[in-house]
Amino acid sequence: MIRNATGIAALAALVAIGGCGHKGSSPSPAPVAEVPCTAHVASQDLSQWKAVAADSFTFCVPREWRVQDGSAAGLDATLTWGTGAPIAQKFTVLDMSNTEFHRFSEDIGGHSAVLWENRIITVYLTGARWTRPQVWIEGETRSLIAADVELTIFRTVRFPSA
Repeated sequence: MIRNATGIAALAALVAIGGCGHKGSSPSPAPVAEVPCTAHVASQDLSQWKAVAADSFTFCVPREWRVQDGSAAGLDATLTWGTGAPIAQKFTVLDMSNTEFHRFSEDIGGHSAVLWENRIITVYLTGARWTRPQVWIEGETRSLIAADVELTIFRTVRFPSA
């Protein structure tokens, strides 16, 4: 995935994308019933959110978000997630006067996570990473409100009991 934050910031991404597809006559998968979100996040009403089952963890997104194959989209925002090491990214920012970087730690889902909300020109890059278990979830948006929604999404991550 290449992220573009206008002509001022030159961004380069190292991406490993696998898979191939073809058009065929196989039927579309049956729709999956929505599962209501049961996570609790302080000062947030998640009653209109739905649960998303990922590999070895769950989290919640607003009901109107579209979820498919390790990504979700809504509110002019996108999310990706996975286990193991996240996709490596390198950014070169030519004008640091219009950037902000925020990094902090929280206990989420019973495990310590590092979260971030970075703004480069008009693009917000958000994320959360757990080392045990090794899980990551990252977002991108052009809206501060959507970036805050992404941080709330990260706070809904839950891990199965061992």
